[in-house]
Amino acid sequence: MQKLLYATSNLGKLAEAVNLLSDLPVKLFSLKDFDQKFQTNLSQEDVAETGETFQENALLKARFFAKKAKMLTVAEDAGLQVKALNGEPGVKSARWFPGTDADRNKALLDRLKGIDNRQASFVTVVCLFSPLGEYHFFQGKMPGKIALQAKGENGFGYDPIFIPEGYEQTFAQLGTEIKNAISHRKKALVKLKDFLLK
Repeated sequence: MQKLLYATSNLGKLAEAVNLLSDLPVKLFSLKDFDQKFQTNLSQEDVAETGETFQENALLKARFFAKKAKMLTVAEDAGLQVKALNGEPGVKSARWFPGTDADRNKALLDRLKGIDNRQASFVTVVCLFSPLGEYHFFQGKMPGKIALQAKGENGFGYDPIFIPEGYEQTFAQLGTEIKNAISHRKKALVKLKDFLLK
C-alpha cells in the first residue's frame, strides 16, 4: 500500500484531511505518526515560509518533508485574503499580527472599522511532492465576508470572523461538520483525492 505523509502538526487541518482522505488506498501518516513509527523528530522541524505565494510556501514544505521522510508527501499553505486590505493577511495570515488567533482576529476587525467592503476569501494550496522531485498543486477557494465581530467557539485561526458565501454565520458558529463540507481546504483536497485515485 502506498504511504502518504500529510505534513502538518495543526490538528484542525489534519482532522479535515483525514476525514476526506481516509478512504483512499493509502496509509496516511501525520508528522507525529511518522515520528512514533520511525522514531524521528520530524514534527519538531520548522520550515521557513519565505515564499511570496501560497504555492511557493506549500512547495517549500512539501519538498522539505518529502526528502526527510523519503515518502510521498502533502503539504499546504493557506490564508485569508481581504479585498479592502489589498489581499492581506494573505501568505502571512498566521504571522500577520503577533499573539494568539484572537489577537489577530481583533487586529483585523480593527483595521476594517468603518469600511463597508467586507469581501474576503480563504485560500488553500496543497502540494503533492514525490521524493523523486515531481510535484503537483491543488487549489481551493472559499469566498465570503468578514463579520462585524468575532462569534463562535469552533474552528481555529480566522474562523470566528469569516462568514462563508451563502451563510449568515461564521465558520466558528457553523461547526466542524459544515465547515469541512464546504471549506477551501475541502475543495483543494477533493482535487488532490481525484488525482490520487487516477
